[in-house]
Amino acid sequence: MAKTIGRYEIREEIGRGGMATVYLANDTRLDREVALKLLDQQLTPDAIAARQSRAASDRPSILYRRWPLVDPDRVSHPHLSEVKKVYQYIKVEPLDLSIGKVRVLNKYDFVNLDFTDVLWELTADGKLVQSGSLPRLSLPPGREQEVRVPFEKPDLQPGTECWLKVSFVLAEDASWAERGHVVAWDQFKVPFQAPPVPEPDLWRPSETVGQAAKVLGAILETVSDTLIWVVVVVGPFAAPAALLYWLARRLGQRKRNAE
Repeated sequence: MAKTIGRYEIREEIGRGGMATVYLANDTRLDREVALKLLDQQLTPDAIAARQSRAASDRPSILYRRWPLVDPDRVSHPHLSEVKKVYQYIKVEPLDLSIGKVRVLNKYDFVNLDFTDVLWELTADGKLVQSGSLPRLSLPPGREQEVRVPFEKPDLQPGTECWLKVSFVLAEDASWAERGHVVAWDQFKVPFQAPPVPEPDLWRPSETVGQAAKVLGAILETVSDTLIWVVVVVGPFAAPAALLYWLARRLGQRKRNAE
């Protein structure tokens, strides 16, 4: 198909959507191939607005609340951190976390990772227990490298969870951020085997106390025709209290049971 639109010579159709068609074209001024997107001539402005409205209603509403990432006074919103995390171009994948072995992927197209310093920290139940840095990585774009984080297993309390965080920060000041600015980070739970949490030493009422409480419940059933909750607190004050519950049956239910 030979057609010219302005300085573009259309060669062939390469894609079609709901409102437009994409063509392979040649830019005669720059003498190079380009992709040219043309709207359907049958679509009026009102029809385009209606299609966009329907597309918006089919997607999660959170995408169309148009919350700003940064206010005009440069105050950032929490979801700015979410966008930064999603857009980061350095990825860390776990290999064998028990010995600190991970894989680093450089997802940049043209940038080597030697512009960053690699920091790590090990936390136990949210408390920092170990930290350090790794040798600077000279990792070309699109490549990956296995590294080992040299942490040691700490003394763990029962039920403790440990997390390893690997961060990449600017090694030098840049035009857009100062040295130490976090470029990317990933975090993983380390599979350390912590001692099990011991069973709580619960105080339980004796059999005699239990029998006495049952007798009290039976007495209340004989004198009440309404639904009653009885709470009996037993045990010495120095020990945890034990709560025993009885639900008195209605008079009609007792009559049916007697029949």
